[in-house]
Amino acid sequence: MNKERFIKNFLIVFSVLFVVVALFFLTQMSLTGKVGLEIEDNVLTIGIKSGELIPKKSVFIINYENETEELKFKEFIKLSDFDLKSKKDNYYVENVEISEEGQGYGVEGENEIGEKGFGKDYLGEDITKISLDLILLNLSNVQSVFFKYGDIVIVSSEDENVDDEEEEES
Repeated sequence: MNKERFIKNFLIVFSVLFVVVALFFLTQMSLTGKVGLEIEDNVLTIGIKSGELIPKKSVFIINYENETEELKFKEFIKLSDFDLKSKKDNYYVENVEISEEGQGYGVEGENEIGEKGFGKDYLGEDITKISLDLILLNLSNVQSVFFKYGDIVIVSSEDENVDDEEEEES
């Protein structure tokens, strides 16, 4: 009877530990910037969560047909014809370390007492999507895109081939 009780307790403890570890890894996998980036049919779409303010000086690094093109975030907003005005505040991108202030683009979020602004306390669930057809820039066969501010990669499209090529060049 003691052996049965030991096995039962062991299975319960093991099951609980398994669930805790699984939840830990699942949450860790999502700990990248919440700014979304998508390329489909040569259309580049970025999703900005309410409460995020992305530096105006950020750039898209676009890899296509063995070439690289840089597109400033400011130009992306202008070419997309999306009515998004730049604002001066502390930059904030969920789960990305940017501790500066300046002009940026974003959608204000709302805190618990109804004030509007940018930052962790204002972060909401709403996502604003902005798209641009890269054909307008004479870019086709886009392989990958990195969205960066200085040395900080805010978000990138996932393309294993590009990672392999970069490792070979190093």
